[in-house]
Amino acid sequence: MRRLQILTIILTFFTFNATSQILRYRLTANTGFLLNETGSDEIPPPSPWYTEHPNASDFKSQFDMGADLEIMAPITSHIDAGIEFEYANLEGSTQTPKLYNFFLFDWTNPLPGDIYPAEAIYYETTQLNILGTVRYYIKPSDEEVNFFVKAFGGISYVGTNLNFRDPFYRVTYKVGVLYAKGTKDSKDPKDKAFCGGLGIGGTYSITKRMAIYAEFSGSYVNSDIINGVPNYDFTEAGSIHFLPSEGIGALTGQLSVGLVYSAIPDTRVNKRVSSTKSSRLTKKKTWKKPKHNKFYKKKKRR
Repeated sequence: MRRLQILTIILTFFTFNATSQILRYRLTANTGFLLNETGSDEIPPPSPWYTEHPNASDFKSQFDMGADLEIMAPITSHIDAGIEFEYANLEGSTQTPKLYNFFLFDWTNPLPGDIYPAEAIYYETTQLNILGTVRYYIKPSDEEVNFFVKAFGGISYVGTNLNFRDPFYRVTYKVGVLYAKGTKDSKDPKDKAFCGGLGIGGTYSITKRMAIYAEFSGSYVNSDIINGVPNYDFTEAGSIHFLPSEGIGALTGQLSVGLVYSAIPDTRVNKRVSSTKSSRLTKKKTWKKPKHNKFYKKKKRR
């Protein structure tokens, strides 16, 4: 709730601030996918009792929709900076799951008897990202067709659900979800993680104020639950045989397409950022009184 209040205050400030006349606003739809987890692989227990199902495979990503809202301010004619609010959905499934350490210990596995399931499972992960952005345009930002590179970084709030694909097995095993964090099926808060990356894209102006926007970006998210399965390593230390893995993150990709709205038709930036088309026209129309000069004599009309 507090996060929503903070976002509302920020949006209100940018929208009604006097400088909002030189801002640009981006609203796009996005679709994201998991590329790979980073860090070392899990260390499985060296026991013949634990064998993987035949044809077991890792999750295959599926496309799901999200949305981006960004407020951008020009710094120079080639550079702008902004703040981005992003809602991303990541989804994936596997017909036969791999033997993740998650299934091998009773305090992590919700299935009775530490069962390693052979049935299809899937994950649904949501990301709420608050990002700072910097964008460099190859041409001045007011060009009709333009391309850019982008860098961004900030905080990601990650929530996930891991479950059986077929609801029949949820009833059979008497489990609501296999794993949940930061969702309505869990009392645990969302995973708070660093998120940062790079992107490329382009814009195409369709009117003086509106432009079509497209972007592809890659991100690193410092969270081990992007694929719905927390990572654990086997260890012989004491009576605890599994400990959370450290340094595990995820690489994700995202495609965003939508519109950019400019608060003023002329988005060109001069040496002074505040110099806009409207201010220049006003300056030209301003009547200037002649400076007082005691030697100045007004000519008499004949």
